[in-house]
Amino acid sequence: MKYEFQDFLINKVFNHFFENQEANIFKSFYIKRKNIEKMLDSGMVLGSHTENHYYLSNIPHEIVKTEIESGKEFLKQFTDKKIFAYPYGGPGSYNNKIVNYVKRNYDFSFVFNPKDITKKNLVDECLLNRYDCNSFKFGNCFKIK
Repeated sequence: MKYEFQDFLINKVFNHFFENQEANIFKSFYIKRKNIEKMLDSGMVLGSHTENHYYLSNIPHEIVKTEIESGKEFLKQFTDKKIFAYPYGGPGSYNNKIVNYVKRNYDFSFVFNPKDITKKNLVDECLLNRYDCNSFKFGNCFKIK
């Protein structure tokens, strides 16, 4: 889907099913500042993403930069670590121009490649392997019985 239509379609579907409930959904399902601070205090390392989770290789580079910068600016209020994860992260979701931009602005970045990082595959600090959180037992959304 062209990125120009993504927001339009998502808003249309969201409003159809959840009319006037955006504030409640945001409050219920998005992480809160105190939770971010608790995660950092517990020793977790957080990285940024993008604002709208676009498939970066499908959007104009100026929008790519804005998306990446907005995530970095948000995270700055919590940490000085410069870590990035490409949205979707698989082959085709980023390109060399995007990787070069990320390299100039981050110390490390991660792509979706469900393999451990080893000395053998540690070739580029801006193309590190990562697992999808849904690969883990408690990464999926489900009710605990």
